[in-house]
Amino acid sequence: MVKEELEVHFNVLSPAAINMLATFLTIIVPGLGHLYYGYNRKGFLLIFLSILAIFFVPLYLILYPYALWNIWKISEKHPVPKFSKLEAIQIIVIAFVVPAILFMIGAVSVPCLFRYYQNTILFPNSAQTEGNEIIRALRSYHKSFSKYPDDLTPLIGGNPIKKRWEYDPWGNRYYYNVSKQEDSYTLLSCGPDGLPGTADDIIFQKFDRDQHWRE
Repeated sequence: MVKEELEVHFNVLSPAAINMLATFLTIIVPGLGHLYYGYNRKGFLLIFLSILAIFFVPLYLILYPYALWNIWKISEKHPVPKFSKLEAIQIIVIAFVVPAILFMIGAVSVPCLFRYYQNTILFPNSAQTEGNEIIRALRSYHKSFSKYPDDLTPLIGGNPIKKRWEYDPWGNRYYYNVSKQEDSYTLLSCGPDGLPGTADDIIFQKFDRDQHWRE
């Protein structure tokens, strides 16, 4: 009897308005619309998946369409939801708190993940591509002058495209050193820390006068 008195029936809202409200809650955070209708287990599961989707964006391509489709199916079966005052307060709190938490997690994690992607995949691949271009230019220079240049300036010249050969993707100068005999060289990118001789260095191959590639 007490439970029945605590229940709030939203008969003042039309089924269309209720459906729109559930859809709006689902758009804010997948799962809120399900909590609105009393599908707590599925609602919290969808909210949990929404948090995971921050770290795996393609999950949204599946999560959002499914959540919206499912909430529309539920609204057809239960046009007028009913729940206690406490449950109503919980839904309102979740509607504001969960998006705020997701925003804070995204604001911190997304830049960190992007920097990790840059330092482990994007920039190393770019450095490897530029390094191979520099190596080909060094080989061509050696073929013309029978020696390697003292620095990369003769290779760059006034070419604006080759100007990027001065610095690696992290903004550090490529480390280039030619032997005293000018018949071999060392070329490397210092990596994220900008220091040569550390574990994150990207060491390119050396090319000696016998035309043999070596590490």
